[in-house]
Amino acid sequence: MVSAEVALQDFVIKQKRFLELELRAEEDGDDGKTNAQTKKDGRDGGYLLRNLDAMDTSVGLYGRTVVTFGNASQESSESDNDTANNRSSQASTFLQAHRLTVGDEVKILPNNGKGSQSGKKSKHAGGVICAVDDVSVSVALFGGDGGSRRQQSSSGKDSSKKQGKKSNKEEDPDDDGDMLRGNPPYSLIPKSSVEVHQKIISALDELERHGVSHPIAGGIIMAAFEPNNPKHDTEMTRSRIEALESECNLASTKLDHSQREAVVMALHSNSPISLIHGPPGTGKTMTMAELIRCAVHYKGWKVLVAAPSNVAVDNVLERVMSLENEKQTSDTNKQKAASNKSGRKSKIKAVRLGHPARIQHGIQKYSLESLVQSSEGTEIVRDCRSELKQYLNTLSNAKSRPSEKRVAYREMKSLKKEIRTREEKVVGEILRDSNVVLATNVGAASSVFNRMRDAKGEPISFDLVIIDEAAQALEASCWISLLRGKRAVLAGDHKQLPPTIKCTVREVQRELGVTLFERLMFAYDKSNDSCRSKMLEIQYRMHKDISNWASKAMYNGKLISHESVKDRKLLTLPLVAEKAKTRCDKTECDECPLEKVTLMLVDTTGCDMHETANEAGSKSNHGEAQIVLSHVHSLISLGLRAEDIAVITPYNGQVELLR
Repeated sequence: MVSAEVALQDFVIKQKRFLELELRAEEDGDDGKTNAQTKKDGRDGGYLLRNLDAMDTSVGLYGRTVVTFGNASQESSESDNDTANNRSSQASTFLQAHRLTVGDEVKILPNNGKGSQSGKKSKHAGGVICAVDDVSVSVALFGGDGGSRRQQSSSGKDSSKKQGKKSNKEEDPDDDGDMLRGNPPYSLIPKSSVEVHQKIISALDELERHGVSHPIAGGIIMAAFEPNNPKHDTEMTRSRIEALESECNLASTKLDHSQREAVVMALHSNSPISLIHGPPGTGKTMTMAELIRCAVHYKGWKVLVAAPSNVAVDNVLERVMSLENEKQTSDTNKQKAASNKSGRKSKIKAVRLGHPARIQHGIQKYSLESLVQSSEGTEIVRDCRSELKQYLNTLSNAKSRPSEKRVAYREMKSLKKEIRTREEKVVGEILRDSNVVLATNVGAASSVFNRMRDAKGEPISFDLVIIDEAAQALEASCWISLLRGKRAVLAGDHKQLPPTIKCTVREVQRELGVTLFERLMFAYDKSNDSCRSKMLEIQYRMHKDISNWASKAMYNGKLISHESVKDRKLLTLPLVAEKAKTRCDKTECDECPLEKVTLMLVDTTGCDMHETANEAGSKSNHGEAQIVLSHVHSLISLGLRAEDIAVITPYNGQVELLR
């Protein structure tokens, strides 16, 4: 058997090589698409957004500037004399279908990039997308040191020379001020993931440097690279499981038997890594929320929660705090006493890392920025932000004189430094006092963790790291958060979508496409080890006709449909049933076949419905769009509300056609 150290070294060498090839493929693909598309007036396949105007600016954490873009009117493409009212009305227009999403790093090209194709390298504003909806995209601009670092890393010595000539002129790259470096209409073009790549490589370097002797995550590393080590075996009899369930008061929760067993295993298994396998609709998020509550309340642990996407992170946070608030409002004094006797230790204090605009509205109060702003001693910071906003208005005003802009630049730099200094101290206190910290996988590389120290100044580690949607995350990206903890739980479903790999080299796709979750699941299954992984067995989403197929095809027949959904059809939904009753009262009660349909497959082969593609290669099919439209109208006529119907298609061209 290969030792953990040998397996680890081999893993790191291969991952670095394959990740470099993946980065090149991404950069080549993005450059090819954007260079070609900036010359076209047609659709671009969603790789960039064109004809935008800046609708609003705001100040984010550490004084970062956030610009919200919406569709520019035809007039704004031809004239710079738009009024504020005009801009407000423009934002009501849907953006074209696109592939940009929260977390993407983008370049902002003035005048739709015209003039940037010449031999000279023009300076562009850039930033990270922090919010996206149907009518707008918000970008947190790079500014100050962040912008300078990016220029240095991408252009090397040339950038250093340019910085040596830096002056107080209006093109000063250290400013967010003349933020967009030109006039509308603007284009947003994705940048390559160099920074994300560097964070992942940094985690692999740390993994390689320390190995199984890592001061914090040594146990996790050993379990990952020697998954069937006998010392991690755990004997879990039925009586033992029931005793542990009672210890955590799991009987009072809404969890089913497989969910309770998953929580017990995650908390008490001898293995530093446990897997929770959650097929669709089995309540994986609910299970993780209860696991987090038990870890905090009954173990007194500090927990880091991560996931590949912001949405997944937010879903966990929302469920955790919903359960926490539910318990607090429902507890009687007697129940509280019982909880204290059973070992309940502390209240959940959660903090969500990331820009507030990336976070769902209902849980923004748990964002780091929100907690910083509501902390004691931040009154001065609020005053600084107010002044900063005034200077931003000066810079955004076309009537401002150059001398006024230079003063605004200078004052903004001073204010940002003041804000950073004061907020960094508060951030450290918040992270130290929180017992649940949430971030994306890459967000877990944030430098704010460096300020998470105890009263003696020593770094604070996490007792438990939980990664949701682990079967959709590159293994290397998972190590960013795993290296911060002593114990880990990976939750996901390796039978669903794997990570997206852009490189077409088969070896790269094969190696990077295998996630840590899948690798360990295969090892545990091979050794028939049921105490390190647990599948959630009851699904609460689908009719049995749908889930039974999935159960037999992918889950060895183990997936069971709950009583509440197994026979559910359209006719059992209240609005549809009410409409059917009304129809029966007025006319002869002829049943509509659609009311009892659970799954419908429409084969359009031979129906003369041909695909077309736009200039960027995105496909659409008018005939199939008509079928979808007809079916949606039929569903609405049965009583379904439009907001309860989802239409999904893999092509941006078809999205635009359907919209």
